[in-house]
Amino acid sequence: QKAKPGAPMLARMTGKAMLPVMLCPEKYWTLRSWDKMVIPKPFSRVIALKGDPIFVRSDAARDDIEAKRAELQANLDALLDRCHTLLGLGSSSLTSDPEADKNPATRST
Repeated sequence: QKAKPGAPMLARMTGKAMLPVMLCPEKYWTLRSWDKMVIPKPFSRVIALKGDPIFVRSDAARDDIEAKRAELQANLDALLDRCHTLLGLGSSSLTSDPEADKNPATRST
C-alpha cells in the first residue's frame, strides 16, 4: 500500500492535519478483493498506533505536496514496522495460518 497525493491535497484545502494511524491484528483474514481488506479474527490481539500530525500549508506547491506525501508514507511504514515489532513478527508480514480458513473467497493469515 502506498500513500497517494490526495491526502496531502485534502489537508492543504481544509487546513487540517493528516494523522497517520495503523491497526495491525495478530491474526486475520484477507479478502481477495481489490483492496485486500483485512478482518481481524475473533479474540485476536490488535495493535493500534498513531503518528504525529502532518500539517500542509495552504499555499503548498506541487513539490511540497509530494514531500508531505512522502513524509506520510515514511510515517505509515514506521508505524507498520512498530506494529510488527510489538506483535513479535518480522517486518515482512503478519502471522500466517493457512489452515484456519478454507473459504476460497478469503485468504487466512
